[in-house]
Amino acid sequence: MNGKAFKLARRQHLLPPVIGLFLMVLIGLELLTSVKVFLQDHKLHAEAMFLIALTAITWKIVIMDSSGVSYMTLFSLAALVLALSVGFFIIRKNS
Repeated sequence: MNGKAFKLARRQHLLPPVIGLFLMVLIGLELLTSVKVFLQDHKLHAEAMFLIALTAITWKIVIMDSSGVSYMTLFSLAALVLALSVGFFIIRKNS
């Protein structure tokens, strides 16, 4: 293994926490935007709620330690992502 590949392999374990932190900040910004829109319009936008939920599930999947996770948990998360994606698609298509 050359020097660059070894350094990259050593730092690869840092990637999920960084992505998790980025997604957490993104969730916070989306929630703040949703609250701001709600206070102005007095309406909840379903599109934004679906995006926040999808981002939160993605965050959970990224930070999850996959070594001790059962198949049912993985199947449940996959079903949840699929359901939220279909719901988002339906709402986006109708608006």
